[in-house]
Amino acid sequence: MLAIAILVLLMGGLFGTVRATVKACGALRETQQARERIDGFFLVCQQTFPALPAPATLVTVPAGPGSPAVSLVLRNAPAALAVGARGVFFGETAVVARPQNNGGLTLGIEYRQIDPQTNQVRPDPLWLPLVTDLQGVAWSFYDGQTGQWQERWDDASRHPTLVRLTLVFLGDPQKWTRTFWLPKLLPPATGQIPTSPAPDPTAPPHPSV
Repeated sequence: MLAIAILVLLMGGLFGTVRATVKACGALRETQQARERIDGFFLVCQQTFPALPAPATLVTVPAGPGSPAVSLVLRNAPAALAVGARGVFFGETAVVARPQNNGGLTLGIEYRQIDPQTNQVRPDPLWLPLVTDLQGVAWSFYDGQTGQWQERWDDASRHPTLVRLTLVFLGDPQKWTRTFWLPKLLPPATGQIPTSPAPDPTAPPHPSV
């Protein structure tokens, strides 16, 4: 009987160890999957922001009821935020954080069609969820003219120099932050013939050959 009791205790301890190991592996797998989703979305942003064409507009707007985050809206950027096999999209593209039933947020992309007659966004955009169970989604923008960071970008006539995105998961204090550079692109000049710069009258004469 004593041997059986000892065997039961050993089996119970072994089962508890196995269960704890399986639980830890599951948590590690969820963390790895979450990181892969974030890295994938950061990669899409890294490919989008530096390649924005000069006519593209970038502004932030309130995300809507139930969401504390703001939406980042892009126009005149057909290739922006291309995910998977999706090609160019002639409309409005927005990064939106939608509320979940558990109090979290789902970060995704809305592809919004524009009515050509009214120039207004049509209802029921195509929704592509990318990262779920977020607690916080924070955008910030560096203004190269003022040298300041700001949480909103309302000037559609120009782009910020840098865009920073910070994500926080539910129940996880770690912040996932990535900063993206937007080079200043100028539209090509038309009807102008390149000329050589005027000579400097103070420069010494070139030696004769």
